[in-house]
Amino acid sequence: MQETLERELYRFIKQHLSSNKIALLGLSGGPDSFSLYQLLLKLKIPFAVAHIDHGWRKESKEELLLLEKMAKKDNLSFFSKTLVYPDKVKNLEAFCRAARIQFFKSLVETHQMDGVFLAHHADDLAETVLKRVSEGYALPFLGGMKPVSVMKGIKILRPLLFTPKQMLLDWLSKQSVSFKPFLDSTNLDEHYLRPKMREKIIPFLEKEFGKKIKNSLVRMGKESAELTRYLDSKVEASFAGLKKNAWGSYLDFDSFRLEDYERRYLLKKILITQNFGLSDKQFESVLDHLNNFSANKQFLKDKKRVYVDRGHLFLFEKEVLPFEGEWMLKEGVNEFGDLQIEVSKIKNFVIEKKGWESLFKDGLLITLPSLDYRLGKVTPKMDYGEHKTLDKFWNEKKVPAFFRDKLPGLFSSRKLEKELLVPTNIKEDEKLYLIKITPK
Repeated sequence: MQETLERELYRFIKQHLSSNKIALLGLSGGPDSFSLYQLLLKLKIPFAVAHIDHGWRKESKEELLLLEKMAKKDNLSFFSKTLVYPDKVKNLEAFCRAARIQFFKSLVETHQMDGVFLAHHADDLAETVLKRVSEGYALPFLGGMKPVSVMKGIKILRPLLFTPKQMLLDWLSKQSVSFKPFLDSTNLDEHYLRPKMREKIIPFLEKEFGKKIKNSLVRMGKESAELTRYLDSKVEASFAGLKKNAWGSYLDFDSFRLEDYERRYLLKKILITQNFGLSDKQFESVLDHLNNFSANKQFLKDKKRVYVDRGHLFLFEKEVLPFEGEWMLKEGVNEFGDLQIEVSKIKNFVIEKKGWESLFKDGLLITLPSLDYRLGKVTPKMDYGEHKTLDKFWNEKKVPAFFRDKLPGLFSSRKLEKELLVPTNIKEDEKLYLIKITPK
C-alpha cells in the first residue's frame, strides 16, 4: 500500500509539474496536508509551504510557529498569513476560501511557482458529490474538484483526490516523524455542513442502506469529470466565440450547431465562468428563450443583467446608461456616459466595422467626409428615410431592443443622417475622418 501511494504520487507529479519550477503546498497542519507534506519530502520533491491562520482557535498562533519551525528544519521556504475579518461577513467560509486563494495566487506569481498542492482526498470528493446531488447540480458539475484545475489563473494540484483518507492515515502512522498533526476541533463542529456530513449524514446513509457509499460517490465524481471533459470538447469552438467589452460579454448562440444538452451545458459554463449566478428558474427561462429565438428578454440578478434577443446572449455587469445630450464632432478623445468616442483624421482607406456587434471587438468604426455633423440622442419615432421611423428600421434589421438607446445618432442640422447600430455609410466618395466608439 505504501509503495502504491508513493508511486502514484510520483507519477502524478512527473506528469503535471514542471521540472524546473517548485510548487506551493497549502499546509493547515492537519493529518491530510501533513501526510502530503511528508510524502513530498520522502519523494524529494522540491516545494514551499504556505499556511493560513484563520484565528478561529486560541492555539492557532502557536500552531503557526510550530509549522514554521518544522519547515525551516526541513529547509523549506515558509509563508504565512493571519486573516483579518471585516465587521460584517455574510458567508464566513466563502470569505476564507477567497482569502486563501488570493494568498496562494500572490505567492505563486511573486515567486514564479508552478502551482499549488492541496491535500483534498477521496472522502472530501465524496462529500462534495453528495452535497451537490442534494442541491440539484447538473451532472457535469457534480464532481466539483478535479485532480488538476485552474483557479484565479493559478494551477491547483490535488494528487490525493482519489485516495481514501484512511489510506493516508495508515501510511502516516508508519512514518518516523517527530511532529504530530494538529486536530482541528472545528472539523468536528456539526454546526458546519462538512463535519455534519462526515460525522452524521454519510454514516446514517450507510447504516440505513447497508452499503458503503463513499466509493460510489467518488465514482460519480470521476464520471462527472469525464462528462465535463467530453462536453468541453463539443462546445470548445462555441465558448471561444464569447466576446467581451467593458460592459460585459456577448455570444451569438445560434452561430454554432449544438445538440440540446450541449446548448444547456454551454449556457451553464458561460454563466459560471462569468460569475452570473442565476436561479434555476431564471436559467431555464434564459435557455428556453434562446432556443425559441425570443426577442427583448431581460433577467436581473443583483446588479447584473442578462439579455436574450433572437439567439443572442448578453451578460452585463451593470446597467448601461442611454446616450444623452448633443456633441459637435471634433478631433480628440471624449467620454460620454458609458462610451468613449475618438475622432481622428485618416490618411488611408479604412474598412468600416459592422454595426453593434463590433462594440464587442475592437470598437465601432465610422468614416466621414467631414466633421460637419453632431452626435445626439435618438428616439424610436424619429423619421429615418424610407423606413419612416427609426424603430421600424431597427425591427427590420433585428437590432437588439435594449441596445437602441445606448448609442448616439449622427445629425446634420436637425436631420438624423445615420443611426450607428446598423452598418451603412453616409457617403462613399470621401473618407477623411474616423470615429471610433468603444464601451467604457
